[in-house]
Amino acid sequence: MSSLKYLDLSSNQLSGLIPDAFGNMRSLENMYLYSNQLSGLIPDAFANMRSLENLYLYSNQLSGLIPDAFANMSSLAGLDLSSNQLSGLIPDAFGNMRSLENLYLYSNQLSGLIPDAFANMSSLQYLDLSSNQLSGLIPDSFANMRSLENLDLSSNQLSGLIPDAFGNMRSLENLYLYSNQLSGLTPDAFTNMSSLENLYLYSNQLSGLIPDAFANMSSLEYLFLSSNQLSGLIPYAFANMSSLENLYLYSNQLSGLIPDAFANMSSLEYLFLSSNQLSGLIPYAFTNMSSLLHLDLSSNQLTGLVPNAFANMSSL
Repeated sequence: MSSLKYLDLSSNQLSGLIPDAFGNMRSLENMYLYSNQLSGLIPDAFANMRSLENLYLYSNQLSGLIPDAFANMSSLAGLDLSSNQLSGLIPDAFGNMRSLENLYLYSNQLSGLIPDAFANMSSLQYLDLSSNQLSGLIPDSFANMRSLENLDLSSNQLSGLIPDAFGNMRSLENLYLYSNQLSGLTPDAFTNMSSLENLYLYSNQLSGLIPDAFANMSSLEYLFLSSNQLSGLIPYAFANMSSLENLYLYSNQLSGLIPDAFANMSSLEYLFLSSNQLSGLIPYAFTNMSSLLHLDLSSNQLTGLVPNAFANMSSL
């Protein structure tokens, strides 16, 4: 079958090892083996499949290390190894895969640091490393990934500050960093991210003030900062986030008054400020939030509300 270009064996009950014989299919461009019961190591035979553009092996029982053999697959644009039992380090060999646009490694047992080699993957648009055991700092080398649109590093053991590197990722639309051990944000971490629409930072150890840098994120629609250790006042900078539809700040240590800045957030539909230390009166600011569907101010230290505070909230 030397001329075969497309092979789809997905969603069957195939078991055992992936045969080395696939390495002889030099013309194959698309190969789909996902959702089977394939086990064992990923064979080095894939290194011979230079024409392969898409390889989907997700939802099997593959184990062991990710082989360096992928570095020779110069035409590969899509690689999905997610939901297996792969372990060990993410190989530096990925840095040689300049044509790769989509890489999914989530839900494995990968450990160690995120390699700087990703910086060489100039075509990469989707990178999902979530639900592994990756540790250490988020590398500054992400700053070079100018084509990246979606980055998911959630549910790992990443620590330290969220770096300024993200500020250079002008194409990034979705960033998922939740459920790690991140401790803070550098002042310019999100300064130039004008394309970002979804930012998920909940369930970390973020502390200190909420930075004004969020004010420049004009496209942001979802912002999740809940279940951290953020303190101080809610910044007036939120007033500039005209596209924001969902804001989750619950379960922090925020204090002071609820700012009038919310009055300018005409697109906001969901606002969760519960389980903080907010005080004073519920302000007039809410009267202009006609799009608001859900407002949670529970478990704070609020003492009352101004007259007609909720007068114009027809969607609530």
